Amino acid sequence: MAREFDVIVFGATGFTGRHVVEQMHKSGKEEGLTWAVAGRSESKLNDALKEVATWIKEDHPDENVDVDAFVKCIPKVVADVADPESLQRMAARCMIVINTVGPYRFFGEPVVAACVEEGTHHVDVSGEPQFIESMQLKYHEVAKEKGIYLLSACGFDSIPCELAFNLCRENFRGKLNSVETFLRSKNPKGGSVNTGTWESAVHGVAHWNELVSLRRQIGEKLFPRKMERPRFKLEKRGVVFRTPLVPGYCLPFLGSDRSVVLKSEMFRHQNCEGYQPVQIQTYFSLPSIIAVIGLSIVGSVFLLMSKFAFGRRLLIAYPEIFSLGIFKQNGRTREQSKAASFKTIACGKGWHAGDDESKPPTGEIVCSLEGPDPGYIGTSTMLVQSAICVLKDNVAMPFSGGCLSPGFALEKTTLPRRLSERGFKLTVDRQS
Repeated sequence: MAREFDVIVFGATGFTGRHVVEQMHKSGKEEGLTWAVAGRSESKLNDALKEVATWIKEDHPDENVDVDAFVKCIPKVVADVADPESLQRMAARCMIVINTVGPYRFFGEPVVAACVEEGTHHVDVSGEPQFIESMQLKYHEVAKEKGIYLLSACGFDSIPCELAFNLCRENFRGKLNSVETFLRSKNPKGGSVNTGTWESAVHGVAHWNELVSLRRQIGEKLFPRKMERPRFKLEKRGVVFRTPLVPGYCLPFLGSDRSVVLKSEMFRHQNCEGYQPVQIQTYFSLPSIIAVIGLSIVGSVFLLMSKFAFGRRLLIAYPEIFSLGIFKQNGRTREQSKAASFKTIACGKGWHAGDDESKPPTGEIVCSLEGPDPGYIGTSTMLVQSAICVLKDNVAMPFSGGCLSPGFALEKTTLPRRLSERGFKLTVDRQS
């Protein structure tokens, strides 16, 4: 069905939303897409567009961007999560909604429900396992019936991990048994992360026990085919350890990456006859033992306070104090974002053709993905390109629709190439 717009960016006034608008400006011209911005206030949308136009004018003087003309020419849609009818009107006007309004635990489902009702695709950057998996449980089958895709975790959570994992799967010469990923980030001095991520983490930790029941229901409804226990389980690491793969000290990464990749593997096992899921564990590195101690203190306080309503209110009210400056209300400056970067290294182990699979795997592959500022520039690029893949590459996507993990949904699309053309670097570093 023809729609007025190909894409609507919902939450365009937010910190992430403004970066998404910048990416839509670039990609909209390249792909010939019609698009609009949406939010609760038209005046705030105008302010956001004015700031984005200023960024474009400074970074690309050859475009001769007229700020006032830019603000005027971008269509604006007023929609509010507290007004379901406005969300439905928004969803009815486009092919796909890019949703940047979080925490998704509180504000995500009304937008998803509106998209399902109107037969509209939906992508977001949620790194909240409870939201992601509850949407899969509730909307996967109806999304398949309606022929629409609902994809979460299409930003830094969890595209880099999914792509690095898939790179190992696709290039290992033999049968892969396990993959470990290691995240390195380069943060400029004084750089910080916007408090939206912090707030999502507070509520996620506070309600972590919900996942037990949720995952049992998902297993029964979406993944009834039982998986075999691996003969050789992935090696358990210490809480803090070192590895030649990355400098510094490594710790378990407690974000959504592992759970999102596992869901991709469960979808493959359920729908690809004979597929044996690959084990996955995720880590991140810190440069020094002092950084490890500092983060351990922050983490201990965070976990303790997240258990109580009063503690959660304090954490959300004073993020800069309790995170030791890692999270701030306004996040990074534009200059700090440009100086930031990340690298995800994936190390896979398995058996090469002819190896004895009754013995521990000895084959190894190391792949990596490097990208720009993970918080905003990188995330917005990944989100917009994921949305474009849903619009233009859906014939290469599984089923006719569904509420899927991005690594499974987008693995046969042009997403890796698109990101490579936009400053990301995907490489197979070595194989033995």
